[in-house]
Amino acid sequence: MGHGKETPRQKMIGMMYLVLTAMLALNVSAEVLDAFRLVNEGIRNTTENYNKKNESIYKEFEQEVAKNEQKAKEWKDKAFDVREKADELFQYIQDLKVEIIKNNQGENIAENKALEEVDGKVVVEMDKIKGDDKSDAGDRILIGKEFNGKAYELKQKIIDYREHLLSLVDEEDTKIREVLEKTLNTDDPEPIEGHEKKEWEVKHFYKIPLAATMPIMSKLQGDVRNAESEVIQYLLNQIEAGSFTFNKLEATVIPNSNYVIQGN
Repeated sequence: MGHGKETPRQKMIGMMYLVLTAMLALNVSAEVLDAFRLVNEGIRNTTENYNKKNESIYKEFEQEVAKNEQKAKEWKDKAFDVREKADELFQYIQDLKVEIIKNNQGENIAENKALEEVDGKVVVEMDKIKGDDKSDAGDRILIGKEFNGKAYELKQKIIDYREHLLSLVDEEDTKIREVLEKTLNTDDPEPIEGHEKKEWEVKHFYKIPLAATMPIMSKLQGDVRNAESEVIQYLLNQIEAGSFTFNKLEATVIPNSNYVIQGN
């Protein structure tokens, strides 16, 4: 995504996500559960596209350092620090997803059909989740009996990640800063008329069916990669920001003095 511009596919996924989230107030039918699985798969595919785009940008940093280490190394180091922090937050969310599934269906991955190990990493297979219309599985881990579950820690990690990214962007670059603020927004939502105000954590995860919890968390992972992409592209652009480019040379006479003596 380039500075807030979304592809038709991204807009479609965002719209489906909003519509399906609104349907949580209704009885969760098998058709709705299937729709959540579809949305989750779409979000995962979009996130994978971000991964591929980001890796190509990191390769560009390495190429720039190879050409001119003095000019590019500072920006490459900042970009690779972003990658480290993005990977940490992405994996934290993934570990939460796995923990929820294990809590719901059992610790043993070999017996838990909803979890599959791929390239040394555990992924969630939504179509194999049992009881995905139940809301207590996510509640136990993310909200907790005393409203002190891991969703509160997750929110703080998103805030820390957002603030770090913003610290790398100049105050004058308001467009990209607005994208980061919007993409990684953790503000408590405005209350619906006639209802009490809800915290960000409660709005996203309290009494939410497991089938919806997974796409919500997948979306957060996509937001992490999206924000990463925005910032590393910005940092890559900074390598040449202070350089002058030209495509024409012209001879110019530069006098040594402002006056000419007769005979010289």
